[in-house]
Amino acid sequence: MRCIVADSGLDHARALGLRPELVVGDLDSVSPAALAWAEAEGIAIERHPADKAQTDLELALVRAVTLAPERIVVAGIGGGRIDHFLANIGVLASPRWAAVPLEGWIDGARIAVVHPGLRRRLEGEPGQLLSLLPINGDALGVIATGVAWPLAGETLTASSSRGVSNVFTQVTAVVELGEGTLLAVLPAPGPSAAGV
Repeated sequence: MRCIVADSGLDHARALGLRPELVVGDLDSVSPAALAWAEAEGIAIERHPADKAQTDLELALVRAVTLAPERIVVAGIGGGRIDHFLANIGVLASPRWAAVPLEGWIDGARIAVVHPGLRRRLEGEPGQLLSLLPINGDALGVIATGVAWPLAGETLTASSSRGVSNVFTQVTAVVELGEGTLLAVLPAPGPSAAGV
């Protein structure tokens, strides 16, 4: 496993005992102690100006894809702000990363990005929720199996709630589509959201 951190992600990685190979960002939220540790450890640091046109997550993803990964997992995509969270969801769904299975983890939830030609096998438990949300427009030719309400080449319209609150019927659900982009969201375990 290779680890790249964006800004204060260094603090979280260090708390988990991870030694990243690269720190990316404007370094406005990382703690001075973690930054000093990274410098002492000889970890590469890629500093960007605070006045920039990309979030630190986007900068880190640009670097991550240059490593030709088989999979990218982004932990903690919110940055503690709703605007950062929404922007970073859009970044995760970008077609720039379409060749790499990518998912985001936040507060116990998982978000897997589904692009055309990228068949996603999602692991869950029978009864666990799975929402399929189109982003950046309609999702066409959606196929979903292993769920209570399977889809067979259907359209999920942007700005519609049709794909919300499907349910795993087995431990693996498979999702694919012909055109567009989907977010396959496995909400954090908690009270049932049935009927919401």
